[in-house]
Amino acid sequence: MTTTAPEVAGTGWTETITAKDINNNTITTDTSTVNLTHTGSVLFYTSNTYATTVTTATLSAGTATLYLKDTVAP
Repeated sequence: MTTTAPEVAGTGWTETITAKDINNNTITTDTSTVNLTHTGSVLFYTSNTYATTVTTATLSAGTATLYLKDTVAP
C-alpha cells in the first residue's frame, strides 16, 4: 500500500488494504493476517481513537481498514 503524502503530523487518516487475485478481483474469502511495516514516522492503530498501535491487520471479506497517524512534522 502506498499512502498519500504529505500528511499533517498528529492528524490521523484511514487507508484500506484489499486482497486481489491476478485478475484484480477482490478475494472475499481471504481472512489473512497482514504484517504492517512502514518507512518514516507513521504508526498504525486499531481504531480512529488512535490509542493503541498495531503491527498486524486481519482481513475480513478480503479487506481491512487501517488507521494511520504521522508522528513527526515533515
